[in-house]
Amino acid sequence: MTRAGEPDGGEPAPFQRRPPTAAQLRLWREFATATLTIELPEERLHVHGDRLTLLPRRAIDPGRLHLIRYGLPLGEMRSGHFRPGHDLALCLNDGDARAVRWAAGDPRLAVYLSGGDLPATDLPPGPDGWTLVTVDGFGLGWGKRAGGRLKNHFPRGQRRAAWS
Repeated sequence: MTRAGEPDGGEPAPFQRRPPTAAQLRLWREFATATLTIELPEERLHVHGDRLTLLPRRAIDPGRLHLIRYGLPLGEMRSGHFRPGHDLALCLNDGDARAVRWAAGDPRLAVYLSGGDLPATDLPPGPDGWTLVTVDGFGLGWGKRAGGRLKNHFPRGQRRAAWS
């Protein structure tokens, strides 16, 4: 029994890395090959449910701590494709991925931050697929080129309702 009178569950199991399955690894590789210009070490990839995480180089045993996240969330495995996460975008620079590059004062930035899609006429040429949106070289979020537009994937909870 613990001091609070609750039964002791014993020692928690040590953190166990769960590598991606062959199918999950294939989805990650398709995304990484098409979008990223850097390589992330596959031996540090960890899957929890449908989420893919990059574990730190040196990991500690969490002991009795309940970890909400362990490592860098890369994104989610969806049916037949990988959807990159916002955390990954924030960790990248414009040279780390196929990117749309804007300056801080660019009016297209206001459209993006408010959740709007952008027509191809407002974008430099590029192939369809996931595209990192950068501001002054720093990753801000994701967009997906499709059908002559950049579909906005900036997190809904962080969008701005009105920009001047």
